Amino acid sequence: MHNELNLDLYNIKDWKEDDYNYNFLVETILSPPACPMGCPPDFQRFGRKKQLYMDTTMHSKRVGITVDRKRFRCKQCSHTFWETLPDMDDVRFMTNRL
Repeated sequence: MHNELNLDLYNIKDWKEDDYNYNFLVETILSPPACPMGCPPDFQRFGRKKQLYMDTTMHSKRVGITVDRKRFRCKQCSHTFWETLPDMDDVRFMTNRL
């Protein structure tokens, strides 16, 4: 699947444009991995938050990608964790290509 961002593991839910910026609202299309504590995959949703990541410019405008990030809780051990975001650098809050 192809999208305007060339990030195939994300689904674009909405986007906005002004004179200087593009802002895309996206979500991942991956299922959550196994529990970080090693339990079998048996999760329940435990919240979400929106995080802004910057990307390379497009059409001479800044690009912001707001990820609607999901949080999960393991039903076995009650450990909570955020979904992993491929192609994103969680330390610098930008895409790996930037």
